[in-house]
Amino acid sequence: MNDTKITNLVEKLDWSKLPFEVQDDLVEKTGESVFKSIMVRIIESLSEEDKETFVEILEAGEVDELVLNNFIVEKVPNADELVSQEVEKFLKETNDVMDQI
Repeated sequence: MNDTKITNLVEKLDWSKLPFEVQDDLVEKTGESVFKSIMVRIIESLSEEDKETFVEILEAGEVDELVLNNFIVEKVPNADELVSQEVEKFLKETNDVMDQI
């Protein structure tokens, strides 16, 4: 997640009143969760052949972020929209849980 989305997330979830260390930990865990959701959506959108290529890129040892990013941009033209949808989905689910407390 980029810094702007992280800042927006902290603001939307009203974490700004928490100690910085707690905010940092929550952002890290949230980022991991949202990242996993995004990766699932990306994989679901790929053809079988592209899924195999994607796995090869990920299993090639140290992942070259530029290669991975270029692959995603080429194979998933709506990747930015997909990321935004997953962030919004996370925020909605989090807000729903908070409303129940």
